[in-house]
Amino acid sequence: MIVYALAGVAIVAALTKPTPKPAKKVAGSRADFKKIVLDAAANIDMRGIPPLYALSMAALETGWGTGRVYLQTKNLFSITAGSTWRGATYKASTGFVFRVYSTHADALADFVRLISTAKRYAAAYAAARRNDAAGFFNGVQQAGYAGDDAQYAAKLGRTLEVLA
Repeated sequence: MIVYALAGVAIVAALTKPTPKPAKKVAGSRADFKKIVLDAAANIDMRGIPPLYALSMAALETGWGTGRVYLQTKNLFSITAGSTWRGATYKASTGFVFRVYSTHADALADFVRLISTAKRYAAAYAAARRNDAAGFFNGVQQAGYAGDDAQYAAKLGRTLEVLA
């Protein structure tokens, strides 16, 4: 009988254990987050993609540096880890598996490589090189970057306006 009572106490303790809090924010403010991304952009070849376009996407994808996936992975763009990814991964509670980066510059460089080399982003990349923000944002949305979010390009445009 004592064994059952102890087991019951252990189960109750496990069920009432508080949920772990996410890691502390890396960026303390929007200005801090902006600095993180723009500093990373200054240290890599952006291949003609304006840093503010990338910052707009990073801000939207990470909630300005407050999102759980970002805090665990330094993944500025919510890039998932497919079968060809050879680096570290993080499995979110949603079931998605995300790429993990050592630095913000690594995350940004991977994003630039994806946009500048994947055929499905060719129109977006061409628009970025023409400094056409609306064309770039529409191009990434049409290529399926944000899944089925029909407002993704508009959200990116509003984020860019906040940055300007």
